[in-house]
Amino acid sequence: MTNGHHQVVYQGGAQALATVPLNRQAHPTAATAATFRVVDLRLGEDDPLRLLASGAATLDTTSTTTTAPAGLGTARARELLVASSAGFTQGKRYLVTDDSGIRELVLCAATAAGLIKLRNELSRKFDTGATVRGIEVSCTFPALEANKDGSVDDGGGPYAVDWSWDVDPSPRREIVFIVRSAGELTITEEELLAVDPTLSAVAGTRVSLAAAIRTAAMEVRAMMQAAQVDPDNFHGSATAKLAVAYRAAWHILRHKDGDRNDAKAEMSRIEGQKYLDNLLIGRPPEKSVATSPGTDTAPAGSSKKYHHWQVLS
Repeated sequence: MTNGHHQVVYQGGAQALATVPLNRQAHPTAATAATFRVVDLRLGEDDPLRLLASGAATLDTTSTTTTAPAGLGTARARELLVASSAGFTQGKRYLVTDDSGIRELVLCAATAAGLIKLRNELSRKFDTGATVRGIEVSCTFPALEANKDGSVDDGGGPYAVDWSWDVDPSPRREIVFIVRSAGELTITEEELLAVDPTLSAVAGTRVSLAAAIRTAAMEVRAMMQAAQVDPDNFHGSATAKLAVAYRAAWHILRHKDGDRNDAKAEMSRIEGQKYLDNLLIGRPPEKSVATSPGTDTAPAGSSKKYHHWQVLS
């Protein structure tokens, strides 16, 4: 999910949509039963073509227990030693709980025998015997709709997935868009280190390189959308990547103590904003391309004025 919206890749076949149930206190809470409906919001409720798919949602029932303390104040701030890591999958979210009711949502970065590595540092301490369980609820966006000619016309949606489960509140609606490609704003760790090679030494258990990149990409995406620039159909080349890289560097450096880190953090923030402003204000950068979502075409050349760019007077 990206900024509250799921993305389905055009002509990518059947694709999974996954979410995490939250209770009224916004705490992640495992459901024991769930259903879903995928609908085309461009069609009225009385249109028989509105409902695209429905049925029982898939619950992640993977579960294990920790075999050593982990988290705050321990030697394992970003990993869990567990009785079994079978069934745990990189990129999926899991819930860690203990007998006192403490819970924390974690994202699996990697696994090995008896080990789950986490993307971010645990903010709480969990003793031996804590439960680590699957929490994601998922369904499948139908291949027929994803592959259909013209499904990316009119912006590729909106569609919606309506979840119903035995967690209050229910149901919950999440928006879905079909896009021609995903992840334009994602950069590699190598690209982040290219702007500041010292970040590999500065990044620690609190903020990893991968977590900083993910957060920066979400923020740049949100700011582009706020300026009415569609990040799914705009390819900003080096300018967009540098905006994400410097903002990710800022996220890493701002968590470190010391005047030198503070100064570097502020410099990274300013540099990132400079590249972002180049995307959003005036003429688009050279070699940047805005494509039509319906036809996947763009004007000849680059640096053309489009209706969504603001021109400074």
